[in-house]
Amino acid sequence: MYDADLNPALLAFWLFLITCIAAISTAIVSHNFVLDSVAISVSVLTVAGVVISMALFLAEQIIETCSS
Repeated sequence: MYDADLNPALLAFWLFLITCIAAISTAIVSHNFVLDSVAISVSVLTVAGVVISMALFLAEQIIETCSS
């Protein structure tokens, strides 16, 4: 039912998503302007990472489906 193999793109997606959630929660809880700025910058970069890793995962799935 589930593969035991870890797909690197899917693992990257979850790591980026966890980092994004942590950065957003830091921005909400923090009362320091520098921490807010860094957290917002990190969350923007991790959103880009989430999009790229999901695109890579979907491309791998499409290639695997078409080649079989």
